[in-house]
Amino acid sequence: MGKYNTDNKKLNVNDFQHPLDKAAVDAVVAIPGFTKLLNYISEHSVERVYGFINNSSRLKLTKEMSPLIFSMISEAGEMFQIEETPSVYLERSYEYIVTLEGIKNPYIIFTTSYLEGVGEEMLWPVIASEFAGIQSKHAMIKFIDVILKNARGALPFGIDMVLDLAMNNWYRNRAYTYDRAVLLASEDFELTAKHILMGEAADEVLDSIGLGRPDNPYMEQTSEFLQRNGIDGIYQKFSTAFTRSQWAASRYAELYNWYQSGAYHDVLERSVT
Repeated sequence: MGKYNTDNKKLNVNDFQHPLDKAAVDAVVAIPGFTKLLNYISEHSVERVYGFINNSSRLKLTKEMSPLIFSMISEAGEMFQIEETPSVYLERSYEYIVTLEGIKNPYIIFTTSYLEGVGEEMLWPVIASEFAGIQSKHAMIKFIDVILKNARGALPFGIDMVLDLAMNNWYRNRAYTYDRAVLLASEDFELTAKHILMGEAADEVLDSIGLGRPDNPYMEQTSEFLQRNGIDGIYQKFSTAFTRSQWAASRYAELYNWYQSGAYHDVLERSVT
């Protein structure tokens, strides 16, 4: 997993949280009623309801069932300084999803399709990004979003759209944080870039591109995407506002610039004890 021993690498949220992610989290927390809602959830133990759902309809994985996953989880916990090991659940589904949820006790849910298709090489970046999410308090924001979805009909007119746009912004920008965390955890730019494009093409295709080279064909595609203006640029901004997935081209370009700026290497040197 890189030239450094993972046991000696300690990462804190300031090492990898992207400024746009932090700003988006601050914007969500500043929404009127957010603190009151969070207190209500804690006070009335709404989280227990979702715990019941997990235990009744999903399989809770153990070290004996999935030794590789829990070995990586142990390493990630040490690296991201997370003391309590999150529970891991398996949900039978054809959807290709891994998600982090929970407030006081974050937990990770893999769908069967995701776990079967992710492959051992990409499992470490996936787990590292989930632990980065825990340290960045993403699990709390995602859990609040789940609650808000169920309360949409009771919200005053227009508030639901404001909430949607704020949440969309956060979902998009959190990806930048994950990418930086994965790069720090793996110390492998090409692997991190493959993680960004995972699901877009077969591994052998991504390997042939040479994503770590500045002259690779995807870099040209990325530049073309980011330089759109006029009507194309307006459409791009409009469509971006209503999506929760950050464009892969934007993620790749941001990560590459951070990697080349020297900031990545500075953080890596500081993180090794």
